[in-house]
Amino acid sequence: MDESAINGIQSLELNGSDAAIPESRRFRCARICVEGYDTLLPRDDVDTALRKHFASCGEIAHVSIRRNAGSDLSKSTYLNRYAMIYIVGEDAEEKALALSGSDVGGWTVLVDSASPYPKDMSDDELAVIRAEDRYEGMCGARIVVRGYDDLLDADELMSTLRKHFASCGEVAHITLETDEFTATLCRYCYMYIVGDGAEDKAVALSGTDVGGWTVVTWSDPIPKVLTADELAAQRAKERYEASR
Repeated sequence: MDESAINGIQSLELNGSDAAIPESRRFRCARICVEGYDTLLPRDDVDTALRKHFASCGEIAHVSIRRNAGSDLSKSTYLNRYAMIYIVGEDAEEKALALSGSDVGGWTVLVDSASPYPKDMSDDELAVIRAEDRYEGMCGARIVVRGYDDLLDADELMSTLRKHFASCGEVAHITLETDEFTATLCRYCYMYIVGDGAEDKAVALSGTDVGGWTVVTWSDPIPKVLTADELAAQRAKERYEASR
């Protein structure tokens, strides 16, 4: 992990959710949406190809490539057709958009901007994105969860999930997004759990009752060992999101 990311994470670790975001340094960060790759390719191959292709646009702070959100995620082995790339640098968005339609080793990349970016970021905000980039490639048990009512309060749902899966290990982070058109919760979320046997324990809870609704879980992807920096990064992200 680069020095600026570590410094940002340490700042969040020390100050917690009340950490003030310094205004002394600002970075221009663009977020672009890309498609065109074969969704059956390994995630790492697509990640590497995108980083090389857009390297001229600025610093690639994060490449987010998720699995397909089809009707049965538990059996999905292919990638989502869209990936998000966070690029830091002046005119990064314009440079990236100019590459739309270009060849990436046999396939044509299509590029679009992803609002509300580009925007200015502080050291800490950028550190969180860089940390997420490192973590997404080397995560602990990443568990997909569904079955909840999409009208539930997000904070209440996350609190409920933490309690229900506490026996599986440390719930380092929960990614729970809201549909921008309906303002309801997305029908599934991701939990990152650290601990021996975390994956098996979490999957074993699939089909159990969670205060009136039945939780459905499966693993995505295979769990890996976390380094101290990677675990600190995810904890820092959790506290940062809670402070916004």
